[in-house]
Amino acid sequence: MRCCTGPFYCRENDMNLVYLEYFLKVAEKQHMTQVADELHITQPALSRAISRLEEEVGTELFDREGKGIRLNENGMVVKESAEKIFEELSEMQQKLDDMKKGVSGSISIGSSFPNREPDLIQDCVLEFMQNYPNVSINYIQQSSRQLVQALEDKQIDLAITGYQGKSQDIEWKELFREKLGVILSKKNPLSEKDELSLSDLSGERFYCNNANSDLEDLTRDFCRKAGFEPNIFFQGFFPELIGYSVSANKGVSLIAEGHFEPVQTNDWRSDICYRDLKEKYCMRVCGIAVNKKAYHSKAMQLFEKYMVEFIYLHREKYQLR
Repeated sequence: MRCCTGPFYCRENDMNLVYLEYFLKVAEKQHMTQVADELHITQPALSRAISRLEEEVGTELFDREGKGIRLNENGMVVKESAEKIFEELSEMQQKLDDMKKGVSGSISIGSSFPNREPDLIQDCVLEFMQNYPNVSINYIQQSSRQLVQALEDKQIDLAITGYQGKSQDIEWKELFREKLGVILSKKNPLSEKDELSLSDLSGERFYCNNANSDLEDLTRDFCRKAGFEPNIFFQGFFPELIGYSVSANKGVSLIAEGHFEPVQTNDWRSDICYRDLKEKYCMRVCGIAVNKKAYHSKAMQLFEKYMVEFIYLHREKYQLR
């Protein structure tokens, strides 16, 4: 929630963004003294502001029990509307800033794809920042479902993810596809085959890198299509642990074909091999998701276009389909 400040500050005898700002803070903390301290006003002044707001709307917004204060049903209605008001004001200010400054400001980007070498998302962001030095980037990595929720809550501007979600507010368009295969130990008898079917892996333990939820979800979905429930033995963002376990023939792991690079070493890394999967549906799809109802700044629109063009120009480099 962004509070009302600057050009939106209203006179205290109006119906009154200041009252609404105070109200939202009390609704969040449900503690008058703490909020008064944060706002650097006296508690009686804060109480008067809340009472005046209640007079304006014609109903009490809090249940008061002794020194305690708790938002009631009326207050919940006002809280929802007040949050929308401040959101609209924030977007209005952002639009005005865009008109004055041109391509500048900040973009919040979320990704559900783990780091890799070469890292196409990192490379795209770096190139964009070099070309548009006045645009700051906030980049986070979360699961696909977390990113879709963040889009719905307008906490991020766009998400790079394979999960499209079910909300009518979320617009998703495909960027690229990656063919998935499997890594396994050279000691595993299955390694003698040049290509495997998922059904060949029905008796294996699966290790899933869940820096995001994509591979874990895809592992379950693909194996179920092949007629079995996978034994997901390990989930976690421990690439070294997964690699070591696979090399020791303790399980297998799905991976995009462009993410595996054979190595010549004297340690466990040289004991791992990669095999294609016969099933054509073993693909991870990546796209850009945005909230259609959110304000899209010039910088955000430019980055979205920039990334689409970047992927198109560098498909071969990153082994994309």
